[in-house]
Amino acid sequence: MDDIGGKPGYVTVEIYDQLYHLSGQDQDHIRELAARVDATMRAVAALGHTADSLRVAVQMEAWMVITTEHTHTRLVILRGAPYYPE
Repeated sequence: MDDIGGKPGYVTVEIYDQLYHLSGQDQDHIRELAARVDATMRAVAALGHTADSLRVAVQMEAWMVITTEHTHTRLVILRGAPYYPE
């Protein structure tokens, strides 16, 4: 368990070459999520041919929205509910 500024319960993670001090009940899970975010940002950066962290973050957010909408649509269809796109 990391201590940040004398506060127990924080964990330091690195995402896209930036350090973040996060807190939560399951630090291993936080580290795992941070590693997934870092890997996704690096993949987005490679596809977009940019290293600008703001552009990468915006592109990643767009990808996450599309993925979430796709997953929601599949869930609605699998549940057998009628799907009415807006």
